[in-house]
Amino acid sequence: MRIVPLSILITFFFASCMQPMRYLPSEDAEEFVIDSYRIRQGKLAIQQLQGIEVDELSYEEMCEYRDEIHEDDILNIAIWHPSRRDLVDSIHLLNERVGFRIKQGYIDIPDIDPIYVEGITLDEAKEAIQEAFLEHYRDLEVFVSYRDRLLRKVDLAGLVGVNAVPVDGKMRLFELLSKAHV
Repeated sequence: MRIVPLSILITFFFASCMQPMRYLPSEDAEEFVIDSYRIRQGKLAIQQLQGIEVDELSYEEMCEYRDEIHEDDILNIAIWHPSRRDLVDSIHLLNERVGFRIKQGYIDIPDIDPIYVEGITLDEAKEAIQEAFLEHYRDLEVFVSYRDRLLRKVDLAGLVGVNAVPVDGKMRLFELLSKAHV
């Protein structure tokens, strides 16, 4: 009687336990390149490759955030005029001491009528203020920026390190969560 070596028995045992090798369908290089370009397009393209149906985004969802002036925001206003140094100095003094607060949607600047600026951007407010000044003074240039803004915040509950996080319209959800110290 012949004795079979133990190593051969072990080899047969493991070979019988292995699953048969499956061969993946071979794709040509062109299709591989096209798929890699689609993957570079982002998450929606990857979902389409996987066969997941993706709805079209609405116009409102595609609009970029518009940074608008709101009630109780305080604006810095600076003007330049080649000959009216007294006007430039008075606006500068007001700007330095208190700024220009938005009340009931209007900004009140000496020598001109109140201007409604709530809900418009800084650039649009600059144009409106400059037009109002140009009715009385020629060759005047206006500069507008934020001095202080109404604090908008998100209140948080649960296992967070902070109870509220100040936000602006540009902050993404993952940024808010990282500041919350979840």
